[in-house]
Amino acid sequence: MITGGLLFFVLLSIITHLFRLPFSLYDTFVIENHYGFNTMTFKIWVLDLLKGIAISAALGGLVLWLLLVLVVHGGTLWWVWAWVLLGLFELLLLWLFPLVIAPLFNKFDPVEDTDLKRQIEALMEKVGLRVRGVFRMDASKRSKHTNAYFTGLGRSKRIVLYDTLLTSHTAREILAVLAHEIGHWKKRHVLKQLLLAEGVSLAGFYAVGKFLKWEILYEAFGFQEAVPFVGLFLIGTCAGLVGFFAQPLESIISRWFEREADDFAVNLVKGADPLCQSLKRLAADNLSNLNPHPLYAWFYYSHPPLVERISRLRKVEQPLFCSCHAELGSASHKRKPSEPLKQVQGDKKDEIQNLLWRRVVYKNTWRRYLWKESIDRSPISASQESRTQTMLWRLFTNVCRRAI
Repeated sequence: MITGGLLFFVLLSIITHLFRLPFSLYDTFVIENHYGFNTMTFKIWVLDLLKGIAISAALGGLVLWLLLVLVVHGGTLWWVWAWVLLGLFELLLLWLFPLVIAPLFNKFDPVEDTDLKRQIEALMEKVGLRVRGVFRMDASKRSKHTNAYFTGLGRSKRIVLYDTLLTSHTAREILAVLAHEIGHWKKRHVLKQLLLAEGVSLAGFYAVGKFLKWEILYEAFGFQEAVPFVGLFLIGTCAGLVGFFAQPLESIISRWFEREADDFAVNLVKGADPLCQSLKRLAADNLSNLNPHPLYAWFYYSHPPLVERISRLRKVEQPLFCSCHAELGSASHKRKPSEPLKQVQGDKKDEIQNLLWRRVVYKNTWRRYLWKESIDRSPISASQESRTQTMLWRLFTNVCRRAI
């Protein structure tokens, strides 16, 4: 029974991989090439594929074997032990990935910029985190996409910066990105997601334990008797459909966490401008869709759309900006209470107008309009405000109509 289950899932995995191979090749060497992202050679692609298969066979095969053993010999409470097993396996992966798995695919070297490293360490110490190392990952040998992340359990973190990020972003922008990631840790988003995932996993294993003995499930697909590994496959297939309809809830929770992390980053770096500039540059570097359909964004997007995100960051910045101006005003000279607020509103207006005024097509590829990070334009006077708003609205509708 256990051996038959292993062979069944191995055969199913082989068929799935063979079906996905043409799509993976097309995605890497046609789509990514067309838009100027891919830097991977066919040799690297094949080596990555073989390494991925080997790791999946070793770790996934072990977990699958233990799961089948529990199903067959674990008694009526096998689903509880299976849930514990999966939770321990996830914790093992959190430890193995940065130390064992990731170095099999990429090279990690200490960041050579000592000034940037010192600023990162100071930022981390400011919130009570220790840095176990700041590393540069050679992401450019596969793609031109930019990213950064840090790993580690507890207060010690290992920070990884893509080499593409280091070459395209300033130090202030990199610090803003890390401040956002720190916000996730300080707000305990990882812990909340882990607890939520484990709760859903426990409920899922309980449901599997009940449906696995349901004879109608097997009869509906032509099986005369209950076969545990076949039941696991059928239940997993049906669970995928349930997961599709649960996607909006997952997206809503993720966007909520992203907004909280953005708020924390604004307060940590004392302003929204570094993070806004970084987000705009990331959007340009990765050819993000600046005008997604609201329904699609609500259903799938784990992060708020860029326009909404930047507008909200400016609103979050206003109280901080006003308080700073009030302190400076009381120390230097008297000004009317309404003046700092007017200045903030003017800055916010200019920012949005600048975003709409300047747009460029990135490398003549995707017809998506991107905003430059620095624009020098004089403020628009109040007498021109109504006419300007009308013109901006027409420009915005044209952009939405012509963008993909």
